Amino acid sequence: MMHLPVPARRPLVVFTDLDGTLIDHHTYGIEGSREAMRKLAGRNAPLVFCSSKTFAEQVHLQRALGIFQPFIFENGSAAAVPRGFFPEKMYAATRREAGTTSLFSRMPMPWPCVRFWRN
Repeated sequence: MMHLPVPARRPLVVFTDLDGTLIDHHTYGIEGSREAMRKLAGRNAPLVFCSSKTFAEQVHLQRALGIFQPFIFENGSAAAVPRGFFPEKMYAATRREAGTTSLFSRMPMPWPCVRFWRN
């Protein structure tokens, strides 16, 4: 395992593949990752899955692991962010910056390719 000296006061986000990285490729167990996941949770660092798995598969895995984080699914074709993960005021500010002439500015969330979901 590689250890990077990232001070605790510094924000941290970790992106990870699933099969053979976070979870064992053959057993689908997370025993080898449990300690790292615990440390990340202790720092409030999001653990963002990036996988070929579908939306439903990743929601199921997150529920099984007891986490509620954004993830990238189907080989990067889209991303999902749990509702409430980011402050609501951030959405309004992003829409203001985008202007009002765009079709997307009339959408309820600023990123049309991102799926927002409830756990």
